[in-house]
Amino acid sequence: MQLFSTDPNWINPGEEEGVRKLERAGRVLAHLAGMPFFLSNDGAYLKGLNAWLRSLPLSGVGARNSWVAYARDVLVWWRHLESRGLASVWEATKDDYLAYHAARTRGADVISPATWNRSNQALESLYTWGQEHDYVERPPFSYRRVRSGFGAEDRRVIATTKPLPTRPIRFLTKEEFDLWLRQGMRLAGPDVPTNGYSVRLYRAIVYLMVTTAVRKNEALALLRYEPGMPDVGGRILIPAHLRKRETVDISPALAAPVRKEIADYIKLERPESVERGRDAMWGIRTPLFAIRGDEPGTFHLPSSDEVRPSSRISRMDRARLVIVTKQGTPVEPGLLFLASTNGRPMYQGSAVDKRFQAARKRLKDAGNDLAVTPHDLRHTYAVHRLNQLVQAYAGKLEIDRGGDFLTDIAATEPLRMLQDELGHQSFRSVLKYLRPDASRLRFDWQIEPWDPAGDLS
Repeated sequence: MQLFSTDPNWINPGEEEGVRKLERAGRVLAHLAGMPFFLSNDGAYLKGLNAWLRSLPLSGVGARNSWVAYARDVLVWWRHLESRGLASVWEATKDDYLAYHAARTRGADVISPATWNRSNQALESLYTWGQEHDYVERPPFSYRRVRSGFGAEDRRVIATTKPLPTRPIRFLTKEEFDLWLRQGMRLAGPDVPTNGYSVRLYRAIVYLMVTTAVRKNEALALLRYEPGMPDVGGRILIPAHLRKRETVDISPALAAPVRKEIADYIKLERPESVERGRDAMWGIRTPLFAIRGDEPGTFHLPSSDEVRPSSRISRMDRARLVIVTKQGTPVEPGLLFLASTNGRPMYQGSAVDKRFQAARKRLKDAGNDLAVTPHDLRHTYAVHRLNQLVQAYAGKLEIDRGGDFLTDIAATEPLRMLQDELGHQSFRSVLKYLRPDASRLRFDWQIEPWDPAGDLS
């Protein structure tokens, strides 16, 4: 069994066998954009497994990354069953499951409890669906009854493992951010490289994330002619299909200085990247040609003769979007951020991860253990933004800052506002920002208010 995706960029031009298998699976085109699918080793379309994958959005699994994660978990499970001589996932028994648990949690390649539990969620979803559609009589695992809140009972797979303690969130103070930006990323200060270092590209990405709390994949999915971009006008909306929740408006958080960083990148670095990748069509194998519409942020797609706003362009289509003239001449890729070396759209984010890893190594070589990930910039925004909201709320209510004020506001306006800005579905997801890290600065009046965008003014 092999795993594919409806994203054409997953298939390399040289993989002729993969292309033939994709063509033979004609029904796969009915999948949602970005939905993975399974083919047998001889290219046959696996009806049951793929029907389960198509059911995920209707069962509460709405994010594309979650579909891929579930599919990969089932693929690993299938390879285990194949090694035991089974011909289908529907033939698995409890002994197969127990052997799988032992191999994954006590074998040579041990995975974390959290990863194992996520794998369990995928298998439970698969076999629950299989029972409902008569593919299997019973799942290859047992359940135990557990008590959740308020005396209610729930069931849980017996082999579910207690997760490891979650590490405290990491956020940066103003001083740490300055050090990391100058010495780690080398994006500020007198020693900034001038040749081939993509300074303006990564300054735009970094400041976009730390001043708006967009995730890395959300930032890299923005279009060059997204509403709100320089010379486009309108408001910048992160569409719901790019997030875990509903559409979020980041325009209020995108301060003028940060817009200037993006404008400088568009004006000074991006044109060179566009020219470097023009001959190879920017590495886009199955381009989706589009003409800019009359309204800001709209695109006319000649292939379907329709006009779409950017909010209706999926992540997969964004990655292969190519802006053309009315005569059909390719002009530039649709995505905002392009690799400086070859002009390819940076939708996968591996280049950003490598730059962050290089910054960590550079600081470590200098005797500093400061390690920053892209998601730490989101935490940095959240901590300092909550600080601003709390202090404004305290001033509004004329509350004495010397008291234990945080206990009183734990379920009030500032946290609710932060929840909306971050796009979290659960209120509990923002409670962690009240005490980000008890071993260092606690969230109280000791943290000096800081607005990262203010450093650019």
